[in-house]
Amino acid sequence: MALFDSFAPDYDSFFATKLGKAIFLAEASAIMRAIRPQKGLECLDTGCGTGIFTSLLAKSGMKVTGIDESTKMLDAASKKPELASTRLVNSKLTALPFENMTFDRVLCSFALEFVDEQEQAAKEIWRVLRPDGIAAIAVLNPDSPWAKTREGVEVYKTAKYLTFSKLKDFLPGLASISTCVHFLPADSCCFGAKEAWGNIARSKEGAAIVASFRKTVQK
Repeated sequence: MALFDSFAPDYDSFFATKLGKAIFLAEASAIMRAIRPQKGLECLDTGCGTGIFTSLLAKSGMKVTGIDESTKMLDAASKKPELASTRLVNSKLTALPFENMTFDRVLCSFALEFVDEQEQAAKEIWRVLRPDGIAAIAVLNPDSPWAKTREGVEVYKTAKYLTFSKLKDFLPGLASISTCVHFLPADSCCFGAKEAWGNIARSKEGAAIVASFRKTVQK
């Protein structure tokens, strides 16, 4: 059974809460800025889960393929009307079932922490990315105050976190890197203000790190 199979039935319910909506808005804004969607481009969402961010990619007009190791998470994604025309594939991040240089954009959001062979996953992301394409990587920030909320939680016990400095070197061609989700659950009255201030201050302590890498055209 894949690690996240048991989470599939209730995974999306958190994002219907006030805190969940605020987190999703902050993460989605950072991810879409990083990946720079364009209508008609071929996009791969690796570790797509229930399609939380896959839906945004599809709505942007890109031709999206989602892959995940969990068949149950993919089943939940397949039930979303906005993903009716999205190809969903059961696969590991370390062995993507696609030809070299297939995609203009590749997203990997909050999945690398749970991959043992992270270097191999990086090679696969780079391999399927076309020249001048963009890969956007989002990971949980181990140096954020949010890290304390994950202590003792079973699913995070074996997670292999990438720090801000490590993510900068994850792939060649770093174009941008920043953090998002600059608020805590206790800040329920001012999520937006906290997020705006964190972005202005370019804080490195947000709950999530989002980096963008461009594959330079070889001449």
